[in-house]
Amino acid sequence: MCRLSLSLRSLLAATPSPVVFCHNDVQEGNILMLDGRENSSDKLMLIDFEYSSYNYRGFDFGNHFCEWIYDYTYDQWPFYKAKVENYPNRQQQLHFIRHYLSERVAPADQARIEEDMITEANRFALASHFLWGLWSIIQANISKIEFGYMVNWKKKLYHNTHKQIINLTISHFLILL
Repeated sequence: MCRLSLSLRSLLAATPSPVVFCHNDVQEGNILMLDGRENSSDKLMLIDFEYSSYNYRGFDFGNHFCEWIYDYTYDQWPFYKAKVENYPNRQQQLHFIRHYLSERVAPADQARIEEDMITEANRFALASHFLWGLWSIIQANISKIEFGYMVNWKKKLYHNTHKQIINLTISHFLILL
């Protein structure tokens, strides 16, 4: 776990991402679509800010992309489903990033930023896995809620995340050479 933490820390330190106020839990249950709103900017509402804090922008993007995998409405043990194939593809990520950028960045500058933001989001997705994996270990020991915190797939996710970190780290350092 220590080597994974050091590899992740090294990778994220080499990934530019501004510190902003983040929700840190941008999953489907925390995004409400409001009825009867004329203006499209008033149609969504974020709720449940208990994990919010200042964090790297990439964490919220990466966390949101990770959450595409999960369905928390599943009513049988472990009370969620995880489908890795639901992780957003490049086009879906670009769609999300372009809408984000359209609020603050001139269209002429967007293309220049998009690739960096895709890298930023996917690297910080690993940080999201790491944080919520640690959170799951703690919750498995203290929570009274019936939920599959330590279901087998998390072990697989840990190993897959570890491989991704190693591959991204190697790729990053090869680019620097």
